[in-house]
Amino acid sequence: MNIRFARPEDAQKLENFLVFNNGEGARKLAQQYIQCCFSNDYRKPFFVVVEMNDDIVGAAAFSQEIFTTGLWGISWVSVHEDHRHQGLGEKLIRKCLDEITANADGKVNVMLGTYPDKTGLYDKTGFVKLGKSHCGGWFMTTVVGETKKETK
Repeated sequence: MNIRFARPEDAQKLENFLVFNNGEGARKLAQQYIQCCFSNDYRKPFFVVVEMNDDIVGAAAFSQEIFTTGLWGISWVSVHEDHRHQGLGEKLIRKCLDEITANADGKVNVMLGTYPDKTGLYDKTGFVKLGKSHCGGWFMTTVVGETKKETK
């Protein structure tokens, strides 16, 4: 098992994986998100993938939100059905949180949206429920990073 950042040559495999896990209706959004990931766009998303035997079996994306400072988001958290309940989702979330911490400017909020039956994964990684979403799911949040020390 290898957890790493997605590379441009992973684009088609990553798209196919996301569509397999999220349904054909997610294809266009996945294509746009992946295209943005490998662009020079401001505050682009970064995908982290779990690779086994040259196949992508897990993925998650994180990005700094463009509408405010001090807020990052995690999205597209997916693990192949044959590899669930093995801790891969938790490893993906922790990798995203580590990368956000390394790249954030001090202490920041991290948010995500999830479905009611999926909150256990995020509870284990330090997220708390913030409120219900318009589609019956939950918005969840956590705080990462350190408060910047003032220099004299």
